[in-house]
Amino acid sequence: MALGNAIRFEGAKMRQKSALQDLASSSVAFGLAALASAVLAGCASSAEPDASAEDPLASSEQSLIGGNLATADQFRSTVGFGDVCTAAKVGPRHFLTAAHCVAVPRPGRLDPIPDPFPPNDGVAEKYLPGSPLLIHWGLNVNDPEQAEFTITKTSIHPSWWECPLCQQPSRNAAADIGVVEIAEDTPAIPEARVELDRIAVGVEVVEVGWGCEVTTALPPGTRVELNRFKLDDALTIVATEIQRHEPRISDEQRERIDASYVITAGRDQNANDASLCLGDSGGPLYLADNADPRVVGVNSDYTFRGDQPEPGGISWTDWHTRTSLESLHGVGQWLIEQGVSTVGGD
Repeated sequence: MALGNAIRFEGAKMRQKSALQDLASSSVAFGLAALASAVLAGCASSAEPDASAEDPLASSEQSLIGGNLATADQFRSTVGFGDVCTAAKVGPRHFLTAAHCVAVPRPGRLDPIPDPFPPNDGVAEKYLPGSPLLIHWGLNVNDPEQAEFTITKTSIHPSWWECPLCQQPSRNAAADIGVVEIAEDTPAIPEARVELDRIAVGVEVVEVGWGCEVTTALPPGTRVELNRFKLDDALTIVATEIQRHEPRISDEQRERIDASYVITAGRDQNANDASLCLGDSGGPLYLADNADPRVVGVNSDYTFRGDQPEPGGISWTDWHTRTSLESLHGVGQWLIEQGVSTVGGD
């Protein structure tokens, strides 16, 4: 895929969108991640561009659906995070990811509610201070560019727990975003900056992810493992498109979602686009300039066509938590307080 100055779009793709198949949002670290039937999205790819027959990963069904394999000089701030998510380095020791990747699971509808809940400010045990964190910064999980680091702090945006029992907090426009700090420096991983200005409709962006590549419709309980780094061009689109197949999303709810999320078209809507898939959760949404990597969103959720016999599998729209100062929950200011590298907002 052509990036940076080479990115081209065939006209201004104002894509029609429809969407919302009810997938229960899971706060388990998926990489939009570990539950097939109760998951928040991350990216995956069904097309395998230039995949060598000798590549043991070439036929794997485990990153961005319809995306392209990244090269050694493309958006290398993107990392495979833990064993189930994607993230971006946005400070000397700071990594930006999705809240649901690092949060404790929410109780099931019929499960007893622990007291107090959520424990540890909502942070899952494996992301508490002192825990080891595996980070991949090569192009696939078999590359030697990987190591374990020690977590010093994990912060989840407070809006994620405003409704502790909500099974789909993103549908309530909560900010699905978190920051993990580690004890060690990572000079081999380049640093991106977080964009604080609001991103409008029609802006060229690049979706990335380390997750599954074929379908999100995996059997319940399937463990999704990271595979390789993929990416694809996209344009931001109007949030009204998420209502096209989902009348349960009210205008008021859609307006809140628009204020909290950047929306892009999924592969089901346009065969030239990519869809997020399991494992892409937490991945950064970049502006298209590879020479100056700026993060404008974080992969969080997706929607499906409700008129399909078996909805799910390939998204109709992809959702990315906004990083701007003007986001619904003031995410940009919160990120500044976390000490990440930022740009804009003047």
